[in-house]
Formats: sequence, C-alpha cells, structure tokens
Amino acid sequence: MMKRLLQAFALVGLILAVTDIQAQDVTAKDILERAGKAVLDTGNVATAEARDIKGKFIAVKMEKGQSADLQKGFYAGILELDVKGDFGDLRSGKFNLFFKSAEQGLNLYLEEKGKISAVLETTTRTPDGLKDTKTGSSPELAFLELPLDDKSSLNNAPGLNFRPAFAPFFSSRKRCKIWMKITVGGRGYWVWSGFYKQCRGSAT
Repeated sequence: MMKRLLQAFALVGLILAVTDIQAQDVTAKDILERAGKAVLDTGNVATAEARDIKGKFIAVKMEKGQSADLQKGFYAGILELDVKGDFGDLRSGKFNLFFKSAEQGLNLYLEEKGKISAVLETTTRTPDGLKDTKTGSSPELAFLELPLDDKSSLNNAPGLNFRPAFAPFFSSRKRCKIWMKITVGGRGYWVWSGFYKQCRGSAT
C-alpha cells in the first residue's frame, strides 16, 4: 500500500514538472514569435554599467499613443548582459524581454535560445527606498543598489556591546538589494534581480 502511494506521488510530481516545462516552452515560443514581428528602435540604444555588471537595451519601437498590454503580454526588446561573478538570475547573454501580468503582480521573462532563462518580479512603482527618478520617453536602462538593514548583524544583537574599535566593521557589512530599471514606451519597469550583494564600499 505504501509503495503504491509513493508511486502515485512520484507520478503526480512528474506530471506537474512536465506541465511546468510545457508552459514555459509555450511562453518562450510566444516570445520568439513576437520578437520576429517586432521592429526595434536601434537608433535609441540604452546602456548602463554598475559594479560587476554591464548592459545594453534595445527597445521595441512603439507608435505614438501605443500602450503595453500587460495582461496579454508585452514584448519589450533585447537586453544584452555582461555579468562577472554571481548575480543571481542575471547572467551574461542576449535575451528577449517579455513583461506579463501574473496573479501576484507583474513578471519579466528573459528568453534565450527558445528557453526561459529567468522569471523576475517586476513593478511599475518605484520601490520604497529608491530615489523616484523621472521616467523619460526614450528607452532607459539602469542598475541600482538598495541598502538594507541587516537584522542579523552582530552589532545589532540585543545585549551585546562591542568596543568602538569593532563597531565600524560590523555596521559596514551591509547588504544591498539589486534592482534593474528598464524604460520602454515612456513607462518605467523596476525589476528585482532576486539577488542581494554586499553594498559598495562596505567591509569585505
């Protein structure tokens, strides 16, 4: 009885895995079809560079007054990345970008060679803690670090009082949440890389 139950669970897991793969393949196919029909704005290439990452974004050309249909999905253009070291779901490559609404908000799909490389959480509102920069009409690309309060820092532990000489060492070891801002069609999209990095200038 137990053996049959385990076999049933294994079969259900296999079905769910295959279904997920098929769903991703369909999404990748849809992205490739839209990319093939899109006209890119090659005259307005956006570039950005930050610590350990460089990028180039070529946006899809949009007609005046045209808006992105995020419910059906919106092909945004091509993103080229040059990444050094570990950067979460962001890695070196050339990707088609596809924004689509999800049950929990908005996602950005990175497609490369017919496969989904990453699915990243996205918002059209400036994340708390980041400077609300004005979004222009031209394509834009930016990499941004958002410092976080590291609650696990030993310097913040209750009942522990380190000598002043050690305090700077512990307080400087801060993490940053890495964001990528993409502007297309006059609308800004804030994309979380899903990765935390030690803040620039903090202790190593």
